[in-house]
Amino acid sequence: MTTINDESKSFPPTKRLKTASSPSDQRCSTGVSEQDLSPIHPTIVTKHTGLWKVSTDENKSILYRVPVSFSFETNASVKVLGLNLNGTIYDSALQYPQALEDFELYNQNVISKLKEAHDDSYTLILFINDGRIRSNSQGKSAGKLKNLVEYIADRLSDSVPLFAFVSTMTKSGMHKPNPRMWKEAQNILNVEFDNKASLFVGGKINIEKPVDDTSDNDSDCHEVQIIKGDDEEFARLLGIKFQTPWSFFGKSTKNVRMEQKERMMNTIMLPYIKPPDYALEHRCALRSQLLEGPLLLILSGPQGSGKSFFANDLISKSTPCHWKHFSQDTIRNGSSGTRQAVEDATRIALRSGYSVVVDRMHLDEGQRAYFVQIAKELNVPVHALVFKISKSKIQQRVETRSNHAVMGKKGAFLASQSYDRLSMPGYDEGFHLISCTKSEEGVSRFVNLYRRVFSPQVEIVEEDKIDFLPNFNLEGKIQFPMLSLGTYEMNKNVTEKAVGNAILLGFEAIDTAPTYNNEKEIGQQLQLKENIKCIVKIPKRATSREQVLSELKSSLGKLGRKTADLLLLHWPSDVFAKDKVEEVWHAMEECVESGLARALGVCNFNIDALRFLLTKCKRIFPAVNQVERHPHLPQWELIDFCDHHDIILQAYSPLGRGDLLGNSVVKDLSHPGKSPSSILLQWNMIQGIPTVTKLSTRDHIEDALQCHKNCISKSDIRKLNGMYQSKQDEHRYVCPPFMFGSATFCWDKSH
Repeated sequence: MTTINDESKSFPPTKRLKTASSPSDQRCSTGVSEQDLSPIHPTIVTKHTGLWKVSTDENKSILYRVPVSFSFETNASVKVLGLNLNGTIYDSALQYPQALEDFELYNQNVISKLKEAHDDSYTLILFINDGRIRSNSQGKSAGKLKNLVEYIADRLSDSVPLFAFVSTMTKSGMHKPNPRMWKEAQNILNVEFDNKASLFVGGKINIEKPVDDTSDNDSDCHEVQIIKGDDEEFARLLGIKFQTPWSFFGKSTKNVRMEQKERMMNTIMLPYIKPPDYALEHRCALRSQLLEGPLLLILSGPQGSGKSFFANDLISKSTPCHWKHFSQDTIRNGSSGTRQAVEDATRIALRSGYSVVVDRMHLDEGQRAYFVQIAKELNVPVHALVFKISKSKIQQRVETRSNHAVMGKKGAFLASQSYDRLSMPGYDEGFHLISCTKSEEGVSRFVNLYRRVFSPQVEIVEEDKIDFLPNFNLEGKIQFPMLSLGTYEMNKNVTEKAVGNAILLGFEAIDTAPTYNNEKEIGQQLQLKENIKCIVKIPKRATSREQVLSELKSSLGKLGRKTADLLLLHWPSDVFAKDKVEEVWHAMEECVESGLARALGVCNFNIDALRFLLTKCKRIFPAVNQVERHPHLPQWELIDFCDHHDIILQAYSPLGRGDLLGNSVVKDLSHPGKSPSSILLQWNMIQGIPTVTKLSTRDHIEDALQCHKNCISKSDIRKLNGMYQSKQDEHRYVCPPFMFGSATFCWDKSH
């Protein structure tokens, strides 16, 4: 029997919301034309038509623009169309647009809509938060913002005056949603705004770099300030109407392009069918060492694909052995026999409580159906493992092997034919779990997973005995440990001490990134010991071949290394937004070929992003996908996809950024000698998930390195798995805003 639910053994147009009224309502609610989707980028404006001044308050915290030749009537009451700048007038594919070409008009309707609003007696005023300017009204940040505003003013012409008010200090009290900037604008212009007649157009969520971040580096979630609904809240506090840019201007050109691109990408991504829930339950049980026999495992693959090697290795490594191996080539005392003989032996072994691995080609549904039917008759779960080794490697193996009925050139020809006939099994055939491998490393990983399946009917074993999986191999030549030291959010002083202690105490791999700003300090400590594996990342700002090579060489220089053992693309966002996935990945492949890296992978890729990337790989496929993973974010569907494509899922933030250490389930399982952190680390590693964890103190480092000596039990694993029952239990602790939305690379919106 298995430890999963009994049921798992059974064989297996949106309405548009009405928007608020607006000036020239019917005209302003029309959508953008899909005929011309070319971005309209702002250009440098050499002659400003407005005067830029600084407020006279104590902090001089307002930078403002007034038209050169415009004045209000005395004691005028002004009807205002207030607008934000970024995300309203302008849009961008990037979270932090830097150059002018990173910006584009929200759509081609923007200028005409603003002119229409002016014709409806609205005064156009921009209200902007930009804490990077601070008191430097002549600096680079201020200059870029002024140019963006002047470009709009230039497009509107002198007949349509444009005002702008910018809060330049985050802590001044002028930043939206605080209404003080609105009131300060009235004082500066010496007018009164008619709030009841006014309207504000802006975003429901705004993101701003913090005041102390003046670099152009990539930013993760801890480096941004997210102000939810500051424009909407700004309007509410003032008692004025509010609209989103979408409802006022229509769809953004960028979003229409992205929708078209999504439709195009869906036509070229790898095909994918979501596995049924019971398959994910079996995947969880297999990896958690909770799968009990008897179990029927059907191997499927052409001649020379490695099925016999897998089966023999599985039998030799299963101690005590709860498996039986039956092959038609050897079913008759080492000689070939009939399929019926294999079926009979399979029934006998399953009835006796053994798990059975059947080694035949099983190229199509008809060939597999005989053994699936046996599993149904005996009410035991049936798994399929498909061997999709490359055709050229299969032909080479068969042609050069000896002492086999199928070998030599004729055998290679037959193997080629069987390769072409192979069809992937589906869940509609009756399988409880289907996996696939294309590499020798993948074969070894599945041996290590299935050897832990035990059958209580065959031999009584200790119920809670847990078996840690060994280190994993990349590209057949790089052995990586199951535990790597993370250095995210380590300041430079802490980094030197933590990395030094970790290396001296026994850590064998360090995870780094240029955006962690501590590579130099890590590099100094790497000199303490040879053969420390180093994970290096390409930051999301690198979107061209030249930038990839430059970033990697810079990182290697700081780390004091000639090569990266594992090179990861840190985030999918910018390469997808700029349509640079193929160029960047090919540049990373070039890094391997030139000796700058040994293996490649990605971070934070969802299934769709992987489906697209896998169609763009030229010679090297991603070996690793490093993602957040812990009991509140187990990611079983992503693991299932990776298990079909020889991608090792590596976990970061295994402690939920420390939050899970206080979880009641984790605390109840802990006791002296078994800390909450070691419990959470073991949960990942027992499931065959290599893990990256940040550790700063010597005690924590020692605790992590010793965690396998006081192992959690199977009942503990069940309780930890039980922390996730449905999507409602799902929680991300690392959640940068650029990873949420409708784009291919984005995570689910519910997080």
